[in-house]
Amino acid sequence: MTAEALDISGAVETVMFGTRVLGWARCQPGDQPVQVELLLDGEPQAAAWTSIPRQDLGGDFGFALTSPRPLQPSDWLLGRTVLRGQVEGAAPRVLPLAAGVRDMALQGWTTQLLALGERDFGAMMQGLATHPGFARWVMHHPEARAMPERARVAAVLAGLPGTPPAGALAEVGWVLAPVGYQSVDGTALLGRGGQVFAVGGPNRPLDESLRDPASPDVQRSATAWREVVAGRVRHCAERGIGFLQVLIPEKQSVLPEYLPVPWPVPIALWRALEQQVAAAPELAAAVVDALPVLRGLAEQGEVPFMTLDSHLTSPAALRLFEALLARMGLAPPFTVAFDRQEVMLGDLALRMFGGVELPESYLVPDAAFEAAVATTELVLREIPGPMFKARHIWRNPAAPLDAKVVCFGNSFFGDGSRPQKLSYWFARAFREFHFCWSPDFEPDYVAEHKPDWVLCQTIERFMTQVPTR
Repeated sequence: MTAEALDISGAVETVMFGTRVLGWARCQPGDQPVQVELLLDGEPQAAAWTSIPRQDLGGDFGFALTSPRPLQPSDWLLGRTVLRGQVEGAAPRVLPLAAGVRDMALQGWTTQLLALGERDFGAMMQGLATHPGFARWVMHHPEARAMPERARVAAVLAGLPGTPPAGALAEVGWVLAPVGYQSVDGTALLGRGGQVFAVGGPNRPLDESLRDPASPDVQRSATAWREVVAGRVRHCAERGIGFLQVLIPEKQSVLPEYLPVPWPVPIALWRALEQQVAAAPELAAAVVDALPVLRGLAEQGEVPFMTLDSHLTSPAALRLFEALLARMGLAPPFTVAFDRQEVMLGDLALRMFGGVELPESYLVPDAAFEAAVATTELVLREIPGPMFKARHIWRNPAAPLDAKVVCFGNSFFGDGSRPQKLSYWFARAFREFHFCWSPDFEPDYVAEHKPDWVLCQTIERFMTQVPTR
């Protein structure tokens, strides 16, 4: 046979511990064994023959080899490290990286750059955000910038496939896991329908649910919260600024029927504060309890939370945004259709399954909506180090709502990059929107920027930590 008559295909599917490389290779026609060689800067490092049975491919097309030295993430991405399949009589073929290997290499490389203190590669991060399987890391490191590497990274990103190469191991395998299965660190719990819940960690929301709302400790915390909110209301009212305090419940409080056993939700402090707020009309007008909004969606048959993540779905975030507008006396400015999907990695999946990054699709607004709000511009992204100190400012001179809004909150608002987060909607709806990742109300910031509205937002599990102001 001539070289042109033979064709080698395959993929690098897994790199374990930086040295063990697994994948598949196949030569057609004939399906004779393929020698797979690991090269570094063109120099052979290790080799193996295809011999491992692969039921998915119908033959012994798998291979495994071990590098004599650790393989660096950047070496894979820049083409210094390659795996080459070869068969006598066929043209050698460099095996492409499957999506998981590519994404882990990207994550490892950018993590290394951050460790070196390189903090200025925003263009790189914007490119990474478009690649499936990498959204979660981008979300947690939007400050990452590395000017010296920008051109090289941009060139790599331009050549990356958006989907795994044909035949690569990209399917999700199903395993049976009992309802009630808990992560090793005790922070995540598997419920019905595959829903994963945040239950442990320093805030212990399930434990907090078992406390008595009438207990002195819980009542003291509720009173402290009431006084903090009352102070925020007074401060804004004295300056002619509208104010809302937004309380977002945990997934288990909205979907208790998905828990393994019946549980008293929400937490005792939420229930105690709810009673105190109801008894104070001036506070009741300013406090937005998102539980009825999200529970209403669930009763209509729509699950408002992601399955493997602790945050909302895109349609639920839009509905909550509209509910907040209603409390501000404003009509919804958008007509949105969700007709596309993108991929993300859930924050709870990593906890649940020992660091395994499980993808989950989420809905994205239609292209017509994106085009209509294209005038929104992120004019400031300031992340001094800890995420809870981040600040973002968006301006949109063509916004449908002519007002300036400042929000002090957490990841349920987020960096505005995805429609599951409330900042995405506020940034596109208002002339100017500020998001400050902070549990505290900041009067100096309000005085400096003079907004029309101030929003403060917290999540149920963080309520046990009463803000200072």
